[in-house]
Amino acid sequence: MSIIKTYPNKTTLKNLVFHFVLILVCVASLYTLENSAFFKQIKDAAFDYIMFWHSDFAPTLAGNQPIQQMVLFDVDDESYRAWESPLITPRDKVQALIQTAIDSGAKVIGVDISLSWTSDGYMRENSDSPADIKLAEYLQSLNDSQATDAPLIFLTRHYRQPLENTPAFLERPPNFLDDALPVENNVFWTSTFFKMDDDRVIRRWQLAPLVCQSGRLNVVPSMPLLMTLAHLHTQNQDTRQAAKVIRDFKKAWETWAKQLSCDEHQGKSLAELCQLKACPNLTVTLPQKPHVNDTVHHVDLLEGYETEKVIYRFAPHDKAQSGQKSLFEVKSAADILSGELAVDVAGQMVFIGVTHQDNGDYHPIPIRYKDVSGVYILANAVDTLLRFGQFQPQARADKVKWLIVLIIVMTLVFTFLSIYIALILSFVVLCTLIVSSFYHLHYGIEIDFVLELLTIQVIQFVYWLMQKGRQVRNTLKDCRLSVL
Repeated sequence: MSIIKTYPNKTTLKNLVFHFVLILVCVASLYTLENSAFFKQIKDAAFDYIMFWHSDFAPTLAGNQPIQQMVLFDVDDESYRAWESPLITPRDKVQALIQTAIDSGAKVIGVDISLSWTSDGYMRENSDSPADIKLAEYLQSLNDSQATDAPLIFLTRHYRQPLENTPAFLERPPNFLDDALPVENNVFWTSTFFKMDDDRVIRRWQLAPLVCQSGRLNVVPSMPLLMTLAHLHTQNQDTRQAAKVIRDFKKAWETWAKQLSCDEHQGKSLAELCQLKACPNLTVTLPQKPHVNDTVHHVDLLEGYETEKVIYRFAPHDKAQSGQKSLFEVKSAADILSGELAVDVAGQMVFIGVTHQDNGDYHPIPIRYKDVSGVYILANAVDTLLRFGQFQPQARADKVKWLIVLIIVMTLVFTFLSIYIALILSFVVLCTLIVSSFYHLHYGIEIDFVLELLTIQVIQFVYWLMQKGRQVRNTLKDCRLSVL
């Protein structure tokens, strides 16, 4: 078997042009169709596989320093049943968990427990429940604190489809805490909106979604974004700069959004609405902080869909095994409140969330077969922001440049080398690209050439089989003629 192909006189250029055109059409077609639903599913599946093999590792900072862990105060099955399986998480327990986190040194606390309903199950502006009233007064006192080390609390609330008008924007229903928190100083409302793909898997979240509030639009930044800002701007227990940065951002965004009605025809995204009405600065800078991150990151809220991808690193294992390393420090709420568990979370971000079996906030994610609680998605979103700032799809200019190189190299390989050698070499290149994808994911960068190269290999192999089939038919035809 010859390694180098030989062609009859004056057909070398013809074969070179043929392979070039074949590969060019293949790559150009994939490039044109890469945003179609079918190819997006293929790319997502491939990226999920890479992310799965990247998960459950502990990345390090410069000097091989470990990244600081986040902490979850977990309303798990043990806690839930010890509290007699309440339909709504008891407000006194929520208050006690927040206070324990504060007493244990936490300055940034995310409460991923919906506080939209009163203790008796209604969604209204006020509550007669003593527990609700006490929680409202407690949060008001935290919000009004002027202490330099006052903790920053981030709450989530329910948004829903309106009965009338446009379905493009969710609306904000009344809340029994609104009167207690008329102005956000240290306690902030956030959003926890995920984007569910057609296969129901949560791969992305919304950094700063638009909602309808009293007939006008409002920007509600996500809990991961605001918690990340708060954590990075808190220095030596002083939270005043962090609170000011968040207040300034929220004020600028809300002032701009209130100029716009909840009419979907004027636009449904920040990018569309910014063309209609000049928008404020929508780039958020995430500063560098020792033991937390190595690099200053810039997050552009206008980038949208592709950059809002969550790079998952940790979640509960499908099958719990002894000795498994936890990358997210989990503490049972029942053990915390009973005093059985010593808690020291100084300098760490704390989530207060629910993971018990009756919790309806469970979702499929790429790195686990079993659904996981939404609080783990929020924590992974924070981790993504801290490590990468924003997921970085490959720039179009860079992709086009490397696709041109790929087309030229593969044209030469499949024109002048035997099919076996060409497939082996292209397979080596394919493996190199896969390794490169694994490496660049460590930095939140997408490298996306694998599908194009794999398609080139398949088409070239099919073309070679067609040639062989034609040769076999011609040989059989010649044999029949010789017999006759």
